Amino acid sequence: MIRNLIKITLRSTKKTFGFSLINILGLAIGIACSVLIMVFVWYELSYDKYNEKADRIYRIAQKALIGNTQINQTWTPAPMPAALYKEFPEIEAVTRICNAGNQNVNCNNKVFIEKRVWIADSSLCDVFTFHFIKGSSKNALNKPNKVVITESTASKYFGKDNPIGKMLTMSDNEGTTNLEVSAVIQDIPENSHFHFDFVVSMVSFKGLYDSQEWFNNNFFTYLVLQKGLNVKEFEAKIPAFTNKYLFDGKYEEMKAKRSGYWEIYLQPLLDIHLNSDITGEFEPNGRKSYVYIFFVVAIIILLIACINFMNLNTAKSSARSREVGVRKVVGAKRRSLIIQFIGESIIISYIALIIGMAIAETLLPLYGNLVGRHLEIHYFNNYYVLPLLILLATSVGIISGSYPAFFLSSFKPVNVLKGKLRGGAKLPWLRNTLVVVQFTISVILIVGTLLIYKQLNYLQNERLGFDKEQVIVLRNPFALGNNSKVFKEDLKKYEGIEDITFSTRIPGKMFNNMGYGSDGKESFTLNLCACDPSFMNVMKLEIIEGRFFSDDFLTDTSAVIINESAVKLLEWKDPIEKIINDYGRKSNKFKVVGVVKDFYYESKHQKVRPMALFKLNGLYSWPASYISVRIKPNKLVDVIKYLDLSWKKYARGLPLEYFFLNEEYDILYKNEKQTQQLFIAFSVLAIFIACLGLLGLSSYIAEQRTKEIGIRKVMGASVSTITYILSANFTKWVLISNIFAWPIGYYLMTKWLEDFAYKVSISWWMFALAALLSIVIALVTISYQSIKAATRNPIESLRYE
Repeated sequence: MIRNLIKITLRSTKKTFGFSLINILGLAIGIACSVLIMVFVWYELSYDKYNEKADRIYRIAQKALIGNTQINQTWTPAPMPAALYKEFPEIEAVTRICNAGNQNVNCNNKVFIEKRVWIADSSLCDVFTFHFIKGSSKNALNKPNKVVITESTASKYFGKDNPIGKMLTMSDNEGTTNLEVSAVIQDIPENSHFHFDFVVSMVSFKGLYDSQEWFNNNFFTYLVLQKGLNVKEFEAKIPAFTNKYLFDGKYEEMKAKRSGYWEIYLQPLLDIHLNSDITGEFEPNGRKSYVYIFFVVAIIILLIACINFMNLNTAKSSARSREVGVRKVVGAKRRSLIIQFIGESIIISYIALIIGMAIAETLLPLYGNLVGRHLEIHYFNNYYVLPLLILLATSVGIISGSYPAFFLSSFKPVNVLKGKLRGGAKLPWLRNTLVVVQFTISVILIVGTLLIYKQLNYLQNERLGFDKEQVIVLRNPFALGNNSKVFKEDLKKYEGIEDITFSTRIPGKMFNNMGYGSDGKESFTLNLCACDPSFMNVMKLEIIEGRFFSDDFLTDTSAVIINESAVKLLEWKDPIEKIINDYGRKSNKFKVVGVVKDFYYESKHQKVRPMALFKLNGLYSWPASYISVRIKPNKLVDVIKYLDLSWKKYARGLPLEYFFLNEEYDILYKNEKQTQQLFIAFSVLAIFIACLGLLGLSSYIAEQRTKEIGIRKVMGASVSTITYILSANFTKWVLISNIFAWPIGYYLMTKWLEDFAYKVSISWWMFALAALLSIVIALVTISYQSIKAATRNPIESLRYE
């Protein structure tokens, strides 16, 4: 029986090959899209689960209100882990991590600039799960001058040689350290919220290891709680710990005096990637809302594809009414007809499933590049994936085959053979509802795509307050040593370079903050950057009061320039000549010499925070971390060549590494960029699948109105008139779809924009353009079947009348 059913299915498919191809392709694309989206969703939800103790690992974070400044950060003080372990027996293990920043790593006279270097306690391996290839976790970091490296790093520096016991030299502004490789571990999985290439033992740096400064926050602290512990009860004990160690038992007094607070709280490891976006994150995290959005999109696309499959099956089955009549005349029972139609539908859905799986597998590398993830589809490795897909295909086959099976098998043979097939008219509401639902979703996706594009363009380009274009940034000023000044003078002489500046921070990179005080305001925090006088010209900042730094003013070593947000925070009407001092120290006093217009040095997800610019090599002896070079138009290639030559001349043999400021700044909006690309891709596919459904519905309706069309043609109706009649009804429902889509789309986009402190307005033209596109797409889709029906010979439809 099954063999016969397969033969009938293949024969029927071959007879209507074009229609069957559209039918199968629509469902296959829907399945492929859903599989790809669900792979992404699963990947995002899998972050950090590779750790064996993942459900018991927590990160310590701090939030505070100092003056009018809100702080929420991952950084914690050096002595905190030891104090936590002492106070709470509930803690199984605790560790500290310090990000060492850029390091020049020398091995056998090969020098690389490394950006992923950690300094960590030996207990790091007691908290996180690392797979050791060489060496042991027990003694990898328990002695000074030891370093653990990843497998790819070992290959990079030592090739196939055994790296254990080999020496590396790390150097930066703080000095040079000789390190012995003690272990090699597998590379950190991609679905981790942090990644490193080197981990140096904390005991290598005595001042760092045993620091007792409770308000010097430079460390990440992670802990493992005992099994079966009530986390809420543990968290309830933390305020007492904060009061004891940070405020010497005077927390309530401080809180009342300064109208602020300081709290320590736990972040579950498994929540960090999708639920944490606070200051000091190792890497940009994902957004849980985006995962939910794409999960819903996957369900919607699959639902549209399944509905279309049913519609197209119905339209195709209606054309087989004579076959049904003949079978019933020769004795076929209704039960056998139902089994045949449902069986054919299941077989076709299985074919679509196989094609959809193949499409998903083929597009996976491209899709992975689009979302910036290394994705894999495990059809056979997970016990539930393939059964779920088979269950899905079977369910779709049964549902889509049921209506035509019960519908066609219910007719009397005489009426069927005469072409009196009117049963479909009983469910016009279903067809119309499907059109409305499909195009409502399509219009919402179009509006969403337009708004995301507009918002992303605003975030990246409009009203930044500085110019990120035509700027190359060099990472390693330390390499120049005492040659910084002559290097700068050399570059400024080159005709392709407009200006050059040294600074501790640049827009798009994380800014540190410190506490300050002033007359009338006891405590507040400012984000900090030290720079030379050329910083304003290179970044194209705007001074709105006073002046910028100048080498002509020797007193600028104790000068400070603040932004508009700082002026508002301090409530100064005339900020020039005002004094601010180091909070809690009073030793360093800075005179305000200028006010710079607010510029977006951080993401526009938050408002511009108060910041201060200090002169490089002034009272603060902070070393420069970046060299920014503004290039004249059309001189990029020549300037890069000259930079390379000049760097080799002055940088003591250390490598040149650079990036473009605009590209680095745009990383702040990586999630939005990926969302935009995915929205465009899946909007196009959803609309395409909806159009396939519309094609099926128009074919079905044309089949139902065959005699009406024939009569109209006999009565003299033109092709254009009949085409209009067939298309008008669908156009009406598409317009109704827009009416439903507009308020829903407006609400959803308003909710999405709530994540941004600065945002664009939702313009009326977005809805108008979405409506126009949906109508044009619908008309183009319908016109094929409408014109085909209108040009049909009326004799074919009226020969039995």
